[in-house]
Amino acid sequence: ILIILGVLAGVLLHVTKADHSKYVPKFTDKLFFYCLLPPIILESAYSLYDRYFFMNVISILIYAVVGTLINVALIGGSLFACSALKFFQNKVPFAEILLFATLISAVDPVAVLAIFQEIKVNKPLYFLVFGESLLNDAVVITVYNVVSVFTGPKDLNVVDILKAIVSFVIVSIGGFTFGCIMGAITSIITKYTKGVRVMEPLLVILLAYVAYCGAELFHFSGIISIIGCGLIQAEYARHNVSRKSYTATKYITQTLSSIADTIIFIFLGIVLIRDNHYWDTSFVLLTTIFCVVYRFAGVFLLTFLLNLSRKNEISIAHQVIMAYGGLRGAIAFSLCITMSDTVNHESISMFTTTTLVVILFTVFVLGSTTKPIVRCLRVKTQTTGTLDAFMEIHDKVLNESINGVESVTGQRSLNYWVLRAKRFNEIYVKRYLIRNHSATSKALKETYDKIFKEGMISKMTTSDFYNKMKSVQREMQMNEDYGAIDSIPNITIANGHANNGSKVHPSIVTRSESVEGNVFKRNGTANLTARVNTISRFKATLILQPEDLSPNTKRPPSPSNNSNIFFKRS
Repeated sequence: ILIILGVLAGVLLHVTKADHSKYVPKFTDKLFFYCLLPPIILESAYSLYDRYFFMNVISILIYAVVGTLINVALIGGSLFACSALKFFQNKVPFAEILLFATLISAVDPVAVLAIFQEIKVNKPLYFLVFGESLLNDAVVITVYNVVSVFTGPKDLNVVDILKAIVSFVIVSIGGFTFGCIMGAITSIITKYTKGVRVMEPLLVILLAYVAYCGAELFHFSGIISIIGCGLIQAEYARHNVSRKSYTATKYITQTLSSIADTIIFIFLGIVLIRDNHYWDTSFVLLTTIFCVVYRFAGVFLLTFLLNLSRKNEISIAHQVIMAYGGLRGAIAFSLCITMSDTVNHESISMFTTTTLVVILFTVFVLGSTTKPIVRCLRVKTQTTGTLDAFMEIHDKVLNESINGVESVTGQRSLNYWVLRAKRFNEIYVKRYLIRNHSATSKALKETYDKIFKEGMISKMTTSDFYNKMKSVQREMQMNEDYGAIDSIPNITIANGHANNGSKVHPSIVTRSESVEGNVFKRNGTANLTARVNTISRFKATLILQPEDLSPNTKRPPSPSNNSNIFFKRS
């Protein structure tokens, strides 16, 4: 849709014969790297924080780093060989071809995220593809900045390539370290912002931007830095800020990311319609073929090697979807537009035309056929919240059981070191980065939230919940403390009645004080909107009969004759 809107904007400027330089600012490298790129990467980094990402982080890193370098080498080598054999109209220097091969290897995480969220593929596959696409961009931009230094009249030699490899390693490690430090600083500062909640979203986003700019200032990778900062903020700082601040931060970054993507695709449409394109049929077709073929070859090769050591092998169906997820988009286009002046002008025009064709092909052809391919291969989609809840408990019990068996047998597998790292994090790290941290209480709270907010309670609709209020007189025992519910759309409580006609039992109306959100009051009328999946904010005991759950909710067999299901939170 963004591409179509950008094309329409370009057509409008072309038809009106308006000088777009008067209405649209010039797309420069500074505009892209310091204004448009940071919010896109930060929003993706926040989305990356999930246990399925960390469970597959080794595989994701191999796909992102090794796979990207393989694509760059194969595409660059193939295009240079074709140029040497005079398949193209003009001979292109190796340094320029390598620079183009680098930028055309950039996979767009926003496009991948949009398509895979619509399809609702299972989470392991989702984070394999999404994590690889995001880290792929980090690798591509880092390699691009390194290779661009060597473009010009001088030909690349072995020493230059070795320097580029060393520089890539240094800027990557340095950028990630700097980002983690800034994330830790964010967590420490937010420990003391309880009295100024309104500043928390601004503080978190600002420090993430400082992580990006600071890394660039020290000639490290800013994109890797902001990814590291975002992951640390999601792990620690989110526990220090209020729920409203966390929600505000999330939606602000999403909004800024969407605005940045929209601006980039508007420029893409203008360039597609207005610019004079240098068309080389052989170069365009061969580049498109190489991008698709080497993407599939790289995924299948690396997956074969990874499956030799993985307990849960990546299936052929998942490999096909991962290869299909190599969509090009905003990052590749932006890097091409901001290409260094040291590159030949005709080469830049040819690279721009080819990049636009590859983007349109991958987005409209590969992207539009992904959903039918998923159905054809019968790829599992995301499970229900209830099943996720029980899987959460099952995984914790199983991991601890495996750890116990390993302790008895004296063996040390990856699971042992993962649990040791988690315990070290809970006991020694979080106590300094999270306000009033208690390892036990935090673990219980996080597990509770995953089970009930994302599981059973989230499956109850608002109408189901309020229609059952009359029949659960003794099932919600409010204590003498105050309780509050955050907003629920479409349901308003007034004088014990909901606006849908159902009667609310007066026992839920209790004494209240000044708290966040709208609250019930014992006397008088109180209008309330609330969200069921934040029910854990009640200081109450909530008992639900099995029939109070939605009909589609599956439940395990009761261990006793008592059929009540208890959800207790104090």
